[in-house]
Amino acid sequence: MKKDKFIELIVIIAVTIILCSNFLQMHFSSDTYILCDIGYFEYPVKYFLPDGRLISALVCYIAGIFNLPIPVYIIGMDFIGMILLSLAIYIMSKVLRKIIKPKDKFTEILLIIASNILILNQYALEYLLFPESAVMCLGVLFLVIAIKVLVESPKHKYLKIFICLLITGLSYQAELNIFPVLAIMIYIVKQIKEKKKITIFLKEFIIELLKLSLIIIVELVIALVIIHLTKSLLQDTSSRMIKLTDFNSIIVRGKLILKYMRELWNNCMHMLPKHTLTTTIFLTLVLLVLINAQKQTIIHYILLLCINIIVCTIPMFVFDTGIRGRVSVPLTMVMGISCIILITSIQDIQTKWKRNIITIFTISLFILNAIYVIKNIADIV
Repeated sequence: MKKDKFIELIVIIAVTIILCSNFLQMHFSSDTYILCDIGYFEYPVKYFLPDGRLISALVCYIAGIFNLPIPVYIIGMDFIGMILLSLAIYIMSKVLRKIIKPKDKFTEILLIIASNILILNQYALEYLLFPESAVMCLGVLFLVIAIKVLVESPKHKYLKIFICLLITGLSYQAELNIFPVLAIMIYIVKQIKEKKKITIFLKEFIIELLKLSLIIIVELVIALVIIHLTKSLLQDTSSRMIKLTDFNSIIVRGKLILKYMRELWNNCMHMLPKHTLTTTIFLTLVLLVLINAQKQTIIHYILLLCINIIVCTIPMFVFDTGIRGRVSVPLTMVMGISCIILITSIQDIQTKWKRNIITIFTISLFILNAIYVIKNIADIV
């Protein structure tokens, strides 16, 4: 790694640790109390193995073998988690810079800031709350590595993406819904930058999306098989799957999910000011019109928002997820996605005031996100 890139990574790590520093003290989630009560060897049997989270189980067993004090385990896992999230931010910003090819250092900094908002968003804070925090953050890192592989197209690209997503699935299956959102965002960024004809873009996009969808389906099948096998071995009869026996049960479930989404989207689980996500989208659309962005960019942005909501709601029909930020992270990724789409759209625009307003918008969202990251962690701890 070149010296300037190494310094860049260190700064990203420092910012992440500063924002999340309140987690670097002993703190408790409901799961932490259970871990303290039943210990390192019993906890994976009751919680990780029945859910197919093999990496979390392995890490917990290792902590038990070394007989780590609970505070050392909790704080150490959080510190490692912060490093992994920082690496994800760094790699994502590098991927974006490779596509966009910014002409000045300031735009590079804006893309790093946007990547920070994208990865270290409010719902992702739950990844750092639980005892297995580092493993959850490992899953995020391999999602971003999969995106890097997608962009760079090395030999055996799809196999490498499959392996990356398999590691994510073994870490925390719920994170797999992030990958389609990031992948589609990357294709929108490429379309804005390369200005391909819409017919050519759609042909390439649809073919690639079908291949990636197949990979994700296989990953989900593997996850379900692992869960079934581990439950059989442990003779665990519990199930988190929702049984939709008839049309009426689907309607009832749908109404409950609408209530969940109102809390997750409108109220932001009280982790952001009310209607922050809706306001962000409205302002982004206004700014896209203001800077004369291509119509297809606006359409693609709206399409991505729809997919964002779909990948968060479908699991709610299948599993009893409840209102949990960690399974709905794509929703708060909207803030980072909006900034990235806007920054990409102004690359060929020379009008200074248009560039300035996008800069102000991005920095404002970063400050808002950072303030609430600090506040929410302080409230939790």
